[in-house]
Amino acid sequence: MAIQKHIAAATSRSIAHLEEPQNSDGGWGHDGNSASDALSTAQAIPAITRYGAASRVITPTVSYLLAQPHPDGDFTAPPDQVPDATARTCPV
Repeated sequence: MAIQKHIAAATSRSIAHLEEPQNSDGGWGHDGNSASDALSTAQAIPAITRYGAASRVITPTVSYLLAQPHPDGDFTAPPDQVPDATARTCPV
């Protein structure tokens, strides 16, 4: 039973950590200092809904996403993979 309490506490802390950088427009950015984008926001939704996030978090998130599509249905979003500036190539 003790492990379940630890898992619940860790989950609660993780969700709070995820909710913290939510931008005032309801979305999330690539990191805690970025403007909101559709991709980052969409990736946050499964975690916050799975673990019972309040409607105070979900409602602005959905509103943000519904306002993002272009007339053709596409979304603008940064690439989901950013090269690591510290990565180095090694000769084989």
